[in-house]
Amino acid sequence: MESGPSISPVTLRPKQLHDKDQSHIRAVAKEKTLREQAENLDIAQSDIGQHFLDVISSKLQVRITQLIREDPESVAYEKILTDLGFKYNAAKKAVDELYRRQFA
Repeated sequence: MESGPSISPVTLRPKQLHDKDQSHIRAVAKEKTLREQAENLDIAQSDIGQHFLDVISSKLQVRITQLIREDPESVAYEKILTDLGFKYNAAKKAVDELYRRQFA
C-alpha cells in the first residue's frame, strides 16, 4: 500500500486541496455578501429607500404572521408565551433579525 495525500471520500480529491477550495469559496461568498450589504446600505439611507424598506418590512411581517397562524407547532409555542404573560411578536422579531443580519 502506497502512502500519499489523504483523499476526501466525498470529492475524491486530496483533502488539503479540498480544504483550500472550501476556504476560497467561503472568502468569495463573504466578499459577495459585503458588496451586497454596501449596496443595500445606500438604498436604506435614502428617504425613498427607507420608505420602500418599511413597506416591504410591513408586508413581510404580515406574511410571517400568516405562516405562524397556520403552523400548529408555532401556535402552541405562541400560546405558551401568552399564558406566561409574555407579549411576543414573532413576526416583528423575525423581520428585525433579518434586517440586523443584512444591514449590521
